[in-house]
Amino acid sequence: MNALKLNRLRKSIFAKFAFSFIIVGLVPLLAVSFFSLNTFGSYMERYTINNFEQMVLNAGNNVNEFYIKYNNISKLMYAYGQSGGVGQLAKRMGGRRGRGGTARSRRR
Repeated sequence: MNALKLNRLRKSIFAKFAFSFIIVGLVPLLAVSFFSLNTFGSYMERYTINNFEQMVLNAGNNVNEFYIKYNNISKLMYAYGQSGGVGQLAKRMGGRRGRGGTARSRRR
């Protein structure tokens, strides 16, 4: 009985078309899909690594600019009143040195 079903399946045109569709259609499609997925995966990995490197470089540049800015500000504190004149800090504050002294001296 099993031999009869197997023989009938071999002679069936539906079985032949289904088998040929699987061999001719799906196997190459699966092969191309596998190749495309591997190519896309490696491309995305390279793209992500490049973006991460760029992000790290930008963050490093921002930290460096931040450090330089606050280093210059801290140097301004020590440049106040050097060379007998008004320092850079006083110039940035509007040159208020020497305009009537302190609030205590103005009250008297």
